[in-house]
Amino acid sequence: MSQAKWKVSMELQGQLPNVKQQMREVLRLTAAAARVEWVKAARHLLKSTASQYVEGIGEPSIKGFTATIKLSGWLPNALEEGVKPFDMKPGLLASKKAKRMKKGGKYIRIPFGLKTPGAQGPSPPVMPGPIYRSAVKLNFGESVRKLPVKYENLGLRTRLSPDLKKWQHYTWKASPFAGVTKVQRFSGMSPDSKSGKLASYKTFRTVSSNSDPGSWIHPGFRDRKILEFAVKEIDHIFPEILSKVMGVN
Repeated sequence: MSQAKWKVSMELQGQLPNVKQQMREVLRLTAAAARVEWVKAARHLLKSTASQYVEGIGEPSIKGFTATIKLSGWLPNALEEGVKPFDMKPGLLASKKAKRMKKGGKYIRIPFGLKTPGAQGPSPPVMPGPIYRSAVKLNFGESVRKLPVKYENLGLRTRLSPDLKKWQHYTWKASPFAGVTKVQRFSGMSPDSKSGKLASYKTFRTVSSNSDPGSWIHPGFRDRKILEFAVKEIDHIFPEILSKVMGVN
């Protein structure tokens, strides 16, 4: 996967030294404005992934009369350029946190966050009220042992494989709310604290070398082309910067 970059260049020939200095300032301000517009576009067009994408937008690097802004990180570039469906198991099991099984192979527990009632947004899911009322009474590290009957099979369904030549269809084995665990939002807290405000809630699922071939297939990302939206905005800003620095009307 390629790395997204935004290059802002200026070509100067035979200019006086003071004019060249002014143009360097124009380049610096334009590059800074370009990054701001890129960040704004990401926050406007993305939702839950916006913060991670923005973290990947680097500061402008200026060399001569060219400024380069790079987008770093796998997820930001996957969102920008798009990624086809892929199997997450190899990457997860390659983690340093993965452990060896006695009979060979590896396994790792993956945490999934949950929102409390009243929270907005599609992801992560919001806990139903009855489950939350049970979870909030737990001590840190404890899990909800039994779900209300209404929610035992909630969310269980068969996911169609995006590529039957590679992976089979997969049917969930448990409710997404099975095993809700109360964990510390901040470290150093008393293990028997009942505070709901200082807690977060997660479920944990295990992926191993023996996991169903179709169990951890990511649907991929469509290309969002955030950079294209940002480039359009800088065309309106550049004349203002040029006028400010050069005194051009």
